[in-house]
Amino acid sequence: MILLKRNYKSERQNEVSTSNKGDVMKIIKYNNSRNVIIEFQDSYKIKIKVAYGDFKNGNVRNPYNKTIYNKKHPTYNSVEVCKEWHNYQVFGDWFDKNYYKIENENMQLDKDILFKGNKIYNYKTTLFVPDNINTLFVKNNANRGDYPIGVCYNKNDKVYTSECRITSFENNKNLRNHLGRFNDPISAFNAYKIYKEQHIKDVADHYKSQIPIKLYDALYAYEVEITD
Repeated sequence: MILLKRNYKSERQNEVSTSNKGDVMKIIKYNNSRNVIIEFQDSYKIKIKVAYGDFKNGNVRNPYNKTIYNKKHPTYNSVEVCKEWHNYQVFGDWFDKNYYKIENENMQLDKDILFKGNKIYNYKTTLFVPDNINTLFVKNNANRGDYPIGVCYNKNDKVYTSECRITSFENNKNLRNHLGRFNDPISAFNAYKIYKEQHIKDVADHYKSQIPIKLYDALYAYEVEITD
C-alpha cells in the first residue's frame, strides 16, 4: 500500500477561522504547522505569524482590538486615539522612544498642552509630562458655575473673588492662593490670568533641564483664555 503525504500548504491556504474575540482571520501563507501567516479580515488587514493550532482554536489576538473602554471620566467622552495606536505594538514603539522619567514624579500622557483643545491622542500632539505639570491645566467646571475660570462670586459680600491653585516645590504641596476681591468678574479673571500664566512659566523653569524643549516652549507660550 502506498501512503500519500498530504499537501498541507495548498490544502490549508485561504482557510478561514474565527478568533475567541470574534475576529475573522484567513491563512494567506502556510509554511508549516508552527509558521502560518494569517490576515485579519477587517479594515486594518493586519498580518501576523501564528501556529496552526492556535489559528484553529481561535487563540489569536488581533492587535487592533480595543482592550480599554468605558472611560470613567465624562471629559474623555469625546476623546479619540489615532488609528495607528489601536495597534499596541505601534504605540509601544512610540512609547519606548518618547517616555522619560523624573525622579519622585509620576509621568502622565498628555494630549492638549502642545495643542490647546486637542481631542486626539497621536504622534503630533501627545507627550509625557510630570504630574505637577499635568495638574496645572485641570479645571473644576462643576464648582465654578457660569463664571470665568479662576472666579467665584461671594453672595454674602456681593463681590467676585479670584483664586489660583499653585504647586509649591519648597514644601511639595498644592496650595490655593487668594488673589483678591473685585467688583466684576472680568477684573477677577484678569488677575487670575496674569498670575496663572506666570506660575506656568515658573513651573516650566523648574523642570527646564528635565523635560522636552517642545514642552518647555509650549508652557511659556500658554495663554489663559476667558473661555477656558
